[in-house]
Amino acid sequence: MAPQAKVLLGIGYVKRLSAEGILSLAPDLLIAARDAGPDPVLHPVLRGGGCAGP
Repeated sequence: MAPQAKVLLGIGYVKRLSAEGILSLAPDLLIAARDAGPDPVLHPVLRGGGCAGP
């Protein structure tokens, strides 16, 4: 396992995420469950971070 994979930070309850909480960590990778949300939070984070969205 890569050393980076050993440290995973929690960013909140899967259905009540906040953009501020996610962006404050300046993530290189965001792994989320299919039902994570709310959509108005996740979609701008994914677009703004240059990540491929759902």
